[in-house]
Amino acid sequence: MRVGLLRIVATAVSIAFLGQCWGQDMKTEFELGFSSEDSETVEGVSGLNFNQTIDCTLMTSESQEEIGVQGWSIGLAGDPGLDIVGITVDGTAAATEDEGGLRRGGFEKSELTEGEGNTGAVSAVILSFNDFVTLSVSGTETIARVDIRCPFPDVGVTANKAVRYVDGLRGAGQPVDNVITHGNTGVLPRKTPYEVTLRGVLAEFELAFDGENSETIEGVYGQFFTQAIDCTLTTSDNQAVFGAQGWSIGLAGDPGLDIVGITVDGTAAADEAEGGRRRGGFEKSELTEGEGNQGAVSAVILSFTEFVTLPASGTEPIATIEIRSPFPEVDVTETRAVRYVDGLQGAGQPVENIITHVNIGVLPRKRAYEVALLGIDENAVTYDCNVDGRVNIADVQCLLNWLFLGGGAPGCQDAMNFNGDARLNIADGIAGLNYLFLGGMPPAAGVGCQPYPNCDLQDTCGL
Repeated sequence: MRVGLLRIVATAVSIAFLGQCWGQDMKTEFELGFSSEDSETVEGVSGLNFNQTIDCTLMTSESQEEIGVQGWSIGLAGDPGLDIVGITVDGTAAATEDEGGLRRGGFEKSELTEGEGNTGAVSAVILSFNDFVTLSVSGTETIARVDIRCPFPDVGVTANKAVRYVDGLRGAGQPVDNVITHGNTGVLPRKTPYEVTLRGVLAEFELAFDGENSETIEGVYGQFFTQAIDCTLTTSDNQAVFGAQGWSIGLAGDPGLDIVGITVDGTAAADEAEGGRRRGGFEKSELTEGEGNQGAVSAVILSFTEFVTLPASGTEPIATIEIRSPFPEVDVTETRAVRYVDGLQGAGQPVENIITHVNIGVLPRKRAYEVALLGIDENAVTYDCNVDGRVNIADVQCLLNWLFLGGGAPGCQDAMNFNGDARLNIADGIAGLNYLFLGGMPPAAGVGCQPYPNCDLQDTCGL
């Protein structure tokens, strides 16, 4: 009997213990969390703000009861540097029934909190005073939405920031704790923060040039090659919705290549009234002089009073320069370049190549402009169709005979293109007659011996 009684007692204790463990394991649990669609790291322009709306969520699990949450109060705060700038229950379960939520009258108060140590937001909700209204028995519901704001860190710096559920924040009433009302009982929930990793970046900028320089350019030794080329600014990988606000550039040529003019006319740096983007602002473009200081500088601010920028991406001309270089000796090819260089000084202080973007000075990549020049000599007399060393009416007849009467071809066809339009026709005959007898314009290529690379060497030039 004693042994049987002990067994009964032991069994009863075991059942009671299991019952306690079962009840404890199956106790309803609540967790406050957040919902968002973030990538692992969010990149943005250093100095600009990361802005996002995130959902505050309440998850109910392990519930053995047939009722859900009747109400709650929550408090939220951001890490230093991350601010909560708005809170609402619109579009959540806490909204009224006619607005798509669950609340039937009841009570709702959501507000930002202010003051040192009290910055954040609070929200208190009772779904109904008159009806038995609750959230779902299990699952996750959105109970509020908050707008957060945080500046992106310095370029190349990564910062981890979080929004957390915190107790004790105070709005218009008493300090608010994070409490869930379930079965008329206040329950302390688990709390999971919202974390985001921010990395500061800037747009990529490249200073370059735009000009026709793909092939070797031939010219008579001792004469000058001249060309106007655009200075360009390319913006790429830009996280902002706007581009450069201003810039300063300095340019210099290799030895033997001079910059002989600079202007912003016809570029993005021109005033709006002249087809550019500048609205007043500031512009100073000038040649620089002196040993080690020869070149050009240009400084532009698109506006002082309005937020005017270049496009957020793409290539824009920001200045036009004229370059000049003598052709090298006969049969010699030389490659010369114009480059973006720092430290040239005009009327003011030495100028650096800097792009202003979101009020930050950014160092751009810099690409040079190269041109290959080949020196040649004079090899034909312009408009000397019959190759006798003289230009007269006989050359007009020679051209017309070839064009219309089956006569012999000109000694150098390129030299007969009087008007420089790259076509030989009756217009060149008429232009030649006007020049010879009516005071018309001289040949486009110049009078006398000139370089014509596609023609054979002619004795008449004394070569």
